Amino acid sequence: MKSIVLFLSLLINLSFGNYINFIPYDNSDCTGSVSGGGWSMLEYACFSIDVRYNYQFTTYTLNGEEFIQWTQFPRVVGKTQCFYQDLPTSNASIGSCYKNNPLSTFDIFRSLPSNQYYLISVTSEPFYPSNKAGMIVLQYMGNGECSNDNIEIIQYFTNNTQSVDGITGIQMNWYCNNANEPYESQCFNGKNCFAMPQQYKCSPTHPFFNTSDEISGGTGAGDYSGTGSGSSSGNSGTSDGGSSGSGSGSGSGAFISIIDQNDKNKKNNDNNNNNNHNNQFEKSTGDGGITKPHDNYISSFCT
Repeated sequence: MKSIVLFLSLLINLSFGNYINFIPYDNSDCTGSVSGGGWSMLEYACFSIDVRYNYQFTTYTLNGEEFIQWTQFPRVVGKTQCFYQDLPTSNASIGSCYKNNPLSTFDIFRSLPSNQYYLISVTSEPFYPSNKAGMIVLQYMGNGECSNDNIEIIQYFTNNTQSVDGITGIQMNWYCNNANEPYESQCFNGKNCFAMPQQYKCSPTHPFFNTSDEISGGTGAGDYSGTGSGSSSGNSGTSDGGSSGSGSGSGSGAFISIIDQNDKNKKNNDNNNNNNHNNQFEKSTGDGGITKPHDNYISSFCT
């Protein structure tokens, strides 16, 4: 079984390509200083940050011009899959200035203003504007290892970027404090604001990124769901895609860094009683995302 997992991991690494970059600006020419929230996402990967939609990016050339293309997939609870056919696609030419819209809102819990624009680029390595001081950088890593060699997604915010939870309407402001640590303030209707640290160092997170399941045709990664989860209450989510989380505050499901051990142990004991063989497969491949909650990690820092 271990040799199969290693083979699939090698196959996955060889299958993926470049990184698709959405570099944020506050004008339609994408000139001047970088401003807002941006992304760098691994080509071909099927991923979900907010566990509401799945996305997958590719690149192509048409009449000598290079483009990126992505699809927004409806998400089945408990699965990170990009299998559906005949869905509409979004396209943008590489080097163009692309206006933000709902199909480029890859994290609904941190929605950015519609007047933000993105410079579209493609690089061989994950990208963020490293020369921009005071920027919050969130790195999502997979393949069961927290290292720069396993970065699949980078999400970043320039200092004092405003975002809104598209579900609750909570307003958020991203900033680095005087100690150069990442923080996010949350406000309810413009008041009752409070500061939330966004400091992660190889913190376990939900299986945002489909690894062996996508290629081997497994059941897909499990969800940690609940709009009250994330930056304000990490243990409000559950490790079962069929259950929902609760709690105050707002944040993407990708920021659930505390797993309810009692709940997880109970599920593991029940599964062991029912089918020990299937549990061993889950532990080896992450299939189902129940017994292998540490396949994916998040780290954060300020530039």
